[in-house]
Amino acid sequence: MGITWPAGKANPEVLIIDCFDPRFKLAFNWLPTMLEAEESKVLRIRVPGGPAPLAHEEKPRDFTARRDEIILALSHFPSLQTVVAVGHEDCAWYGKNPDKHTEKEDLPKIVQTIREISRDKEILVFYFRFNNQNRTEIALERIKQG
Repeated sequence: MGITWPAGKANPEVLIIDCFDPRFKLAFNWLPTMLEAEESKVLRIRVPGGPAPLAHEEKPRDFTARRDEIILALSHFPSLQTVVAVGHEDCAWYGKNPDKHTEKEDLPKIVQTIREISRDKEILVFYFRFNNQNRTEIALERIKQG
């Protein structure tokens, strides 16, 4: 008899793609509640840069692996109804890649890529930023899509 583990969320309805920056983690963790989504129906992919891999196809292998993980989730789960792309101010990934756009500038390209992969999903885009000089408060902005 072998060891078995639960397979994870077999029928997620919401995919949240966010960054693992610890300064924003509490705010990011609040998203399922804000969306009124059952935690058991939420699949979260938390990678450096959040959804940034979807805006940059030409990156090195480790970044491509993150992109592939997101694409796999988008195409593998027919139960997905909503995709949530989350960017945030002062993302370290963008600091290490100064030739790239800012976090907020990449969001339209990210939406375009999600639509190309998964046309039938609702796409929500949020941008988190610091709300004061001391960086002790975080504000949420919903980004309208054109």
